[in-house]
Amino acid sequence: MTWIRQHRPSPGTALAFAALMVALGGVAYATIPDSNGTIHGCYQKNDGALRVVNDAAACRSSEQAIDWNQQGRPGPPGSSVAYDEKAGEVTTDALTPVDLGGPSVTVNVSQSGLIAVFARADLGQGRVTLSEPTDFDPPLSLLANCCDLDFVRGWTETGTTAGTSHASEASRLILEATPGVHTYRLEYQAYASDRTGHFRNRKLWVEPLG
Repeated sequence: MTWIRQHRPSPGTALAFAALMVALGGVAYATIPDSNGTIHGCYQKNDGALRVVNDAAACRSSEQAIDWNQQGRPGPPGSSVAYDEKAGEVTTDALTPVDLGGPSVTVNVSQSGLIAVFARADLGQGRVTLSEPTDFDPPLSLLANCCDLDFVRGWTETGTTAGTSHASEASRLILEATPGVHTYRLEYQAYASDRTGHFRNRKLWVEPLG
């Protein structure tokens, strides 16, 4: 059996050490970082050594005073992609866009007033539009399939209101929007009066920019 012998300091030594730790801890906590959240340091010019101090005035002539913020500087407003999808098939004979249950997404448009939009759907003899009463009234055409009886998968493509059936040509659309919270959704219409529009596997992505 192995015994580990512990050295027990004298009561006076232990008390003095505890007091020192409390004092040092209190100083560090109270002054580093300072009340504004700034950390002060001294950078040794010849060898790059860095030490943290309570105040930049403590730096020596051979050192460069530097400050940094504990939380970091705020960066540009973050952005994230919001998306929704509906797999089920929907149909319509309407010749103007109608809401058939989405997909729809709600985003907070930044002050830049720009959004990136990407949509996909399997469609036959119909048109897919983007709707939002403030920004797109009437709705903006994204995808169209005028004549195929079978479903054709389409994606948005820059520079066309009909989209593309080639995945390699798919691209986001950069659109101007009104700053603030908005809900964008896909709506649908038949391509012609004698044709019923069919739609399935519908998906919408919207990303605020800036």
